[in-house]
Amino acid sequence: MVGRCTWIALCACAVLQGLVAQERVQLPLRLSTLLEHIDEEQPDRYGKCGTPLVARTMMEWNDLPMQRRADIAVTLQRRTRHTSRLSLSGKFRLHYDTTGVHEPALLGAQGTRIAGSRDAYVDSAAKHLDHVWNVIVEELGYGAPPADGTEGGGPEYDVYLENLGAAVSGYAAWDPDRPLTSGPNRTFATYIVLDNDFLGHRTGGMDGLKITAAHEFFHAVQIGVYGIWATIPNSDFYFYEITAVWMEDVLYDDVNDYYFDLPNYFHSFRDIRGQSFSFTLFEHSFYAGYERSVWAHFLAAKFGRDIVRDVWEAIKKEPFLRSMDNVLRVRGTDFATAYATFSQWNYFTADRADPTRYYPEGRYYPRQRPNVVQSVSGVSSTSVTLESPALATQFCEFISGTDTITAIVANVDFSLAAVYSSGKAGFRVELSRERLRLPYQNLENGMRAGFATVDPHQWRVAYVGSARQASMAIAPGPSPNPLRLSEATHVALPVTSSNASEAEVFFFGSSLDLRFSQRYPVTDHLGKQYVYVPTNDLRDRVSSGVYFLVVQCEDTEFRWKVVILQ
Repeated sequence: MVGRCTWIALCACAVLQGLVAQERVQLPLRLSTLLEHIDEEQPDRYGKCGTPLVARTMMEWNDLPMQRRADIAVTLQRRTRHTSRLSLSGKFRLHYDTTGVHEPALLGAQGTRIAGSRDAYVDSAAKHLDHVWNVIVEELGYGAPPADGTEGGGPEYDVYLENLGAAVSGYAAWDPDRPLTSGPNRTFATYIVLDNDFLGHRTGGMDGLKITAAHEFFHAVQIGVYGIWATIPNSDFYFYEITAVWMEDVLYDDVNDYYFDLPNYFHSFRDIRGQSFSFTLFEHSFYAGYERSVWAHFLAAKFGRDIVRDVWEAIKKEPFLRSMDNVLRVRGTDFATAYATFSQWNYFTADRADPTRYYPEGRYYPRQRPNVVQSVSGVSSTSVTLESPALATQFCEFISGTDTITAIVANVDFSLAAVYSSGKAGFRVELSRERLRLPYQNLENGMRAGFATVDPHQWRVAYVGSARQASMAIAPGPSPNPLRLSEATHVALPVTSSNASEAEVFFFGSSLDLRFSQRYPVTDHLGKQYVYVPTNDLRDRVSSGVYFLVVQCEDTEFRWKVVILQ
């Protein structure tokens, strides 16, 4: 159907024959034209999905001349096909051509189109779309995408099968002039387009059709049910892609197309100085979010897959970052803590993978590439100094004899990230065989690891040894001890062999008077269990002096003496 202005969100799976897109990929006419209208050349590297490109255009929409807006609208209008057919459930109407370049076809064993297989392809597409609806809406509990009235010939959800070329797999579309809700978060009725054969795609044939149906339909759910925040920088579109790619794997776990994009996060997600970008980065041509789908895999593995749905429900009222934080707080944690744990999980991939404690498919993920490598062999101490934006992780690798110590340094400044600040903070990590002036931890190999920054409360640091692939920090008792409240962000209390999920912490003065008590979760940290007490909880409640510290975990009790310095 050709006519009124329709906004199209192209959500395309690019054909990238290697793990990382290094060769120039020729985008289809619609995407290429869109780039021209926003005065950009086609990038040499393009990612998995075209939705970010459309989002970029949407961000610039008010600044575009009226003629360009009209040209874009015409370029991206809904197309009319020869005929249509309902899926078996009646929920989808599939539009397709019976002859010509857009005629659907199955692929044979050699990857070529099978003549006369049009109807079989349409049947397969209808079957997989019905399955996607049943899982996402009926089983997982997401809302169903709203109807578009009589568009496409009826109230069914419209899906168009077209020859999109080898560079794209499909896209979702909606009309910006007809929002279903008003305000800063607006929803839209959508339709989707799928490739007519998946010939030449990195994941081709039926596998390509299945995951693209899951990906694009979930975009229809996101946009139609949960909405787009126009007042937020980049509209948090990276989270749309994170979860759409994750949904592919939820429905079709055996396909694993998302493996192709992971090197862009584990190896390349950094600036020209080698320092990692913020988790909130949105860059429409390469870092659009699909390389970060591991965030959704982390959430599902640690908290259960319903947490992703809960975040989308929360997005109806608040943008992604605050919604994510609120949902995590209901589960006894917060975004900052979860992000620090996520950073540590990203160390345990490839040959370091442990599917029972970290990513279930982590052995197939790339090994995390360090941001900086420093040798400590033959010297008494060495240090590295870097900068980091909020919600970013820097991996600092120190080679020491037969072992390699990696400092996983996470900037967890959620407050700064929540206002989308581009500010950076510097830090220094130092390893030494001698006593350090800056706050430090003792390591198992006899060295000391120090960390210094302006506001240490906004950072989490873990030291992992390659020999045992576990925490290198020695903490037979409270660490650090003495505890300097003006320097340390928390005190770590080891609770060996505890099966408890929570512990009660008591601080008694020298005369055994109770000065402070509170319950805290028991946390697994790189194979060891700890109770972390934030120093902010102690500052106004204890003064400098010697304290008796007691931790009760169910039937087990731990006792220490600790020196506190204000």
